[in-house]
Amino acid sequence: EEEKGEQEEKKEEEKRVRESVWKNAKLGLIIYSVLFLCCSTLSLLLPLFLSLIFVFIWYSYWVVGAPISIKIEGVGEEEEKEKVKDKKEGRTLAMTFKHSLSVCIGTWNSGDSPPNSSSFSDWMPNPGKYGVIAVGVQECFFTKYDKSRFTSCEDAWWDMLTDFFGENFTLIAAHSVRNSIRLGVFVRNSLLPFVSEIRVGHIVNNIPVGYRKGAVCIGFKIYDTGLCFYNAHLTAHYNQKYILARNHDVFRILNGVRLGHPLLETGKEYQHTFFFGDLNYRIEMKKDDLFPIVDKRDWSALHPHDQLIKERAKGNAFTAFHDCEPNFRPTYKLKKIPADQISLRERNYNTNRIPAWCDRILYSSFPGYSLRCCEFECCEQIVTSDHNPVRAAFEVELKHFVPKPIGKQVDMFIFVVELDEVVFKTLPPSSQEKERGENNKDNEREGEVEADINRPFTLQTPERSLSFLRVFSSETQNKVITSPKIRGTEKNIWCFPPMKPLMTFPISLECFKDQCFAVAVYNLSSNISSDFCVGQGLISLSSYQLSPEINLPFNEMMDLGGIHHGVLSGNLYIRAARTSI
Repeated sequence: EEEKGEQEEKKEEEKRVRESVWKNAKLGLIIYSVLFLCCSTLSLLLPLFLSLIFVFIWYSYWVVGAPISIKIEGVGEEEEKEKVKDKKEGRTLAMTFKHSLSVCIGTWNSGDSPPNSSSFSDWMPNPGKYGVIAVGVQECFFTKYDKSRFTSCEDAWWDMLTDFFGENFTLIAAHSVRNSIRLGVFVRNSLLPFVSEIRVGHIVNNIPVGYRKGAVCIGFKIYDTGLCFYNAHLTAHYNQKYILARNHDVFRILNGVRLGHPLLETGKEYQHTFFFGDLNYRIEMKKDDLFPIVDKRDWSALHPHDQLIKERAKGNAFTAFHDCEPNFRPTYKLKKIPADQISLRERNYNTNRIPAWCDRILYSSFPGYSLRCCEFECCEQIVTSDHNPVRAAFEVELKHFVPKPIGKQVDMFIFVVELDEVVFKTLPPSSQEKERGENNKDNEREGEVEADINRPFTLQTPERSLSFLRVFSSETQNKVITSPKIRGTEKNIWCFPPMKPLMTFPISLECFKDQCFAVAVYNLSSNISSDFCVGQGLISLSSYQLSPEINLPFNEMMDLGGIHHGVLSGNLYIRAARTSI
């Protein structure tokens, strides 16, 4: 009955999306007709100009339509049902098995040019050695495809990749927005029985200037380990205000896309997170100084001038992520070569732009879970776009928690976890937050950077304001606990009283050590009607020597949208009772 209800809700949602798109289309036609009539009768250039602008904006949204998602029915369904049953009845976790998974990620801004599938082997060679392959593209809208076989370039694109990867891989999920940003995840068929909880999400800019910017996201589990992939296209251009806009794009994406619990950022629910795409961060050098370095192929000399490396070092973006450091030619902006004139000679840059590593791949993982970048390379053989595609390969640790085997002796416990002497202290505002506040009005007036009244331009928490703490856990009987509301001091310090304890299901000490508790601090400000989150973090048990009764101090950085905002410290008091289960 629950599955039937979910299917009906999904159908209703699809129906609402279709009705909304059709309603917008009809409204657009009516307004356009009125404007066209004004132009015809009054013969004025201004109405004609306005009508053309409106048609451009309306057509862009109409062609795009609703976000497109593909999820293969049957993939991981048995595992999904088993997990639902586990969560309802509780489960016993006795043993941990660890697996190594090879993951390949490819990203490319295709420049709306039809791809040459014969060059895919240069971009992602030897796909058979990977277990998971994630492919993200930006500006992927082309009209040259076999219209007798496909109804859209969306179908043609995924069909080309499916043919390239071969029958040993299955496209488990694909998601597209703005008919431009596309993300698909392929999984080796031997791993399909262990795939579950496939989810997709997206976030987009809602203004005409950046209507093709945004991100799509796909998350799923293999065994009991979550993998999450973001494919993003961030704000373009070179100047300082656009750096701030890109950083804010990252904030909106990491904080705004929720695939699981509505109160938690997606990155706090998936053990391994990958963020990639055309991130548009540039190299801050004059062309006369940069081109000689490119000619010498001295890539390390460019790293100190790379905006992404600098912004991460300042704590303005991606503070919890590692960057795949580029040691190849800047991937942008190159002169396009038509598909019928392809040659393997080295392409020249467009000298009107400063070359940059716009196409990047970043990664992050939970404490206690290993994730290693094995390679990060650029493909120079695909020349139909002004970007070169890039790829990265990773070795990812997966964990599989299983019940106690029959006939095997495993000590099982029910753990009670209490948080005590918990203190949250905010960090001083970063230079970015100060600059963002000063430049915000000018940027919105010019219309070049998105003006969103709902976004927080600063993470500053008002002094002496009311705050409370939430703790989240997937392996405890009470999934979420909330502290009483307390008022902070003049120095932006909040001391929380003891909270209701968390009690686990029967679990072994080995499995309990692999658990993480997600924590979030919320603030109730007088100028905001509802409570808002000011920081989230993870308390991991992996680095401690656990015993059935122990008091563990913790000191964890709290961030939001990839920006550090404060520090949460306190004690975890853990006691355990042996169970016969």
